[in-house]
Amino acid sequence: MLVRMLSTRPGSPDGRMTKQYQHGEVYDLSGEPGMLGAVFLSLGWAERFSPEPLLETMREQASVAPIAPETTPAPAPLSSMTIAQALTPPSGSRTRRR
Repeated sequence: MLVRMLSTRPGSPDGRMTKQYQHGEVYDLSGEPGMLGAVFLSLGWAERFSPEPLLETMREQASVAPIAPETTPAPAPLSSMTIAQALTPPSGSRTRRR
């Protein structure tokens, strides 16, 4: 069961440890052994949540604003320099030792 919290409340999903369920967040409490979702609903601390309205909104937005074709230029070809060459200091340079 998906629920959206209407207020921040503590709850024990397993009957041993307590955690905070945050206001506005959606939680899947379908596998909770103590029926925590049902308790939250009955006390008015949460409401049932369905992702369908959210999916419908996303579909509408996608139909209103179509995605433009990709116009990213192709990446430049890689250099023939190896990693070892890139990490090796140029000849003639001195490294300071401490």
